[in-house]
Amino acid sequence: MEKTLILGFASKTGMALIEYFSRYNMPYSISDVKENVNLEFINNLMRKPDNIFLGKHTPEQLNGVSRIIISPGVSRNIDILKDAEKRGISVDSEISFALNILKNKKIKVVGITGTDGKSTTCKLTYEILKTTYNSYLLGNFGTPLVSMIDDIKDGDIVVLELSSYQLEDGEKYRINIATITNIAEDHLDRYISIDEYRKAKEKIFINQEDDDIAVINLDNEYSKIWGSLTRAKKIYFSTDRKTDIYINNSAIYYHDKEIVKLEDIKLKGEANLKNIMTAIGCSVELVPIELIRDTIKCFKGLYHRCEYVGTVNGITFINDSKATTVQAVNNALSVADNNIILILGGQDKNLDFKKLEINRNKDRIKAIICYGEAKDKIKNSLDFPLIKDTYKFDDAFNIAISIAKSGDTVVLSPGCTSFDQFTSYEERGKRFVDLVKEYESKI
Repeated sequence: MEKTLILGFASKTGMALIEYFSRYNMPYSISDVKENVNLEFINNLMRKPDNIFLGKHTPEQLNGVSRIIISPGVSRNIDILKDAEKRGISVDSEISFALNILKNKKIKVVGITGTDGKSTTCKLTYEILKTTYNSYLLGNFGTPLVSMIDDIKDGDIVVLELSSYQLEDGEKYRINIATITNIAEDHLDRYISIDEYRKAKEKIFINQEDDDIAVINLDNEYSKIWGSLTRAKKIYFSTDRKTDIYINNSAIYYHDKEIVKLEDIKLKGEANLKNIMTAIGCSVELVPIELIRDTIKCFKGLYHRCEYVGTVNGITFINDSKATTVQAVNNALSVADNNIILILGGQDKNLDFKKLEINRNKDRIKAIICYGEAKDKIKNSLDFPLIKDTYKFDDAFNIAISIAKSGDTVVLSPGCTSFDQFTSYEERGKRFVDLVKEYESKI
């Protein structure tokens, strides 16, 4: 029987893999570079790991191993994986491992990746599909695919949010309906260039077959490349020209059939319009148009993604804490017409903040507040007349309040990760919401 090494087990994905191997009484070992890992969960396992390795990975951990499964956060460039390749040991992502098990079931897999907007697009696609099918929303969205293998049955649809990390071995599995929302600089602390990052994302298309579907934004600069990578039927969409999915007479159409009027859409901003069109492309050949329309009209979006928090003293507050890239910030600038007070900052991912579209939106931005570890880099990258900076997140909010007047919009769209002061973007976003409530209580 094969012996598997689970690499990076101290994560949600790693734990899900351990539970799967334990449940099926399969031999496995676990390894993680973290040394202070709570191992109490092992006491409740049906089958314990053969070996537990904490701290530095060593070649000895590969002895007797025939397969390695890695969590998404584990880089494929580490020495132990290079050594495994030399020994002929296969290395799989959790996604490729799970989809290989599921490949004999008659299911459809919808894969959605991209730099920004993939969570919103995944959630809306899932909400549409579940009106007609038994559907699952898994992957990077929150629940590992391997956790639900036993529940997924013939005829089901699985919607997967896929990161570039999860797609690095995308040549090993097939996605029936695939799309890339967009590509912008991200994770350059892991990839040597945006092209390497993009090529990881593009693996979502390469194993598609003739009866699959690829949903492609015709306005994207990479649309021709994406179209050439797949054998699948292509569904194109555009916000400014007529194609398969397009905008006309203030409504979204699919092949001359009206899907939904723009005035009936609750999500705001051009980026969300593209997310909606992508979700339509992923579902329009599976779900009746009237059900797609009703779902879009009811969909309010996700927390921390251009989320309307409230209006206090005439000041509108938008929580876009999930925006951890430059492109996401640029997208967020479309949520208000003018008088934007923009809060930027956190922990840098080696991004180029000069690509922030500040000059293009100068007439609409009132002030910029920079905070956290990246505050100086951001401030020095921008040419704007009113920029304030501080380290603490709460102080950044208070500075924004001191500047804001009735009619202004305070937008938290950090362009950075949260890890300098918070454990997650959710915690950062919740703190922003709490600060708004505290401000309201003082009025």
